[in-house]
Amino acid sequence: MQARAQLPAAGWWGVQVGNVRAEINDTGALRITNNGATIATATAPALGTSTVPGRALAVVGLRIRDGHARAYAARSETSVPLRLQATVPAGDGHGTAGAWASDDAWFDHLRLGDGWWYQPREAVEIEIDSQTWTVGRIRRTGVVWDAAGRFRPITDVEESSTRTQAISLDWTYGHITPSPLATTKTSIVTVRPIDVDVWLGRIFACDAQGVRIL
Repeated sequence: MQARAQLPAAGWWGVQVGNVRAEINDTGALRITNNGATIATATAPALGTSTVPGRALAVVGLRIRDGHARAYAARSETSVPLRLQATVPAGDGHGTAGAWASDDAWFDHLRLGDGWWYQPREAVEIEIDSQTWTVGRIRRTGVVWDAAGRFRPITDVEESSTRTQAISLDWTYGHITPSPLATTKTSIVTVRPIDVDVWLGRIFACDAQGVRIL
């Protein structure tokens, strides 16, 4: 369970799965609780308070796998690193998932997913004149895939340890594929997202002499 929220006044907020919560306060104190008892603590970037919507935001996530609880926290959703871990009884990591606050808290993003399975957001299929290629797929090891294009690690590790390639937030020309484009003919280029949440910006046609924005 992951959420983005802000506090209009000092207090605590967080997310929960069953009896287990990952909670943060306005000063950046982060804790994992089980049945209301604090079992692990850490420090995250302080979010402060604000009554202006969209200010003093923070992101908190909780992942539970067979009695292993992980808490994640950051100021934005661009990167939400692991901050804290704890062991809980296996049965305590099951049940209703949701958000929680000690007083008023303003939530604008909620994300609910499986504790093991990941949905990649990277690959598209390119079709040019009836030829197709899949580009953007990151190579991973120690994972299994399902028919819906999701993967899960075989052992209880973080997603980042399944790959050696960094995920860039800027343009990355890592998928160069010869294509049948030519200046002597008109071609239809079709881009189909394979994964969820894939954004298309611009399409470039490149050769050794230059680049053209299609």
